[in-house]
Amino acid sequence: MQDVYRAIRARSLGAWAGGPSRRCRPSSDAELAMMYGEVGRLADEGLRLSLRQAENAALLVMAMQYAWAELWLEGYRAAGAALSAERDQRARTRRLIRRGISPAAAAQALHIV
Repeated sequence: MQDVYRAIRARSLGAWAGGPSRRCRPSSDAELAMMYGEVGRLADEGLRLSLRQAENAALLVMAMQYAWAELWLEGYRAAGAALSAERDQRARTRRLIRRGISPAAAAQALHIV
């Protein structure tokens, strides 16, 4: 039964079932050079992938900082608009008072044409 299990396992896992088989061992210097070339290519690809991930992370951080800065500036813009509206309201009230409108009516921002 053990032999059947090993045969099934070897067939499903291929050459990696019980360690490298004769087929996996390089038989010549050319095959060895090809293996090292493939390992080098895979290492380079892994490095390129890591660099791409780092670039994506840096771009994501920059996008988050821009979004945060936009929200922060939006608050200042809203505060500035509110102060400007209040200043404009006071100026409008003063103009109405100068034109002879009572201060109570001018404070209610009545637009008299």
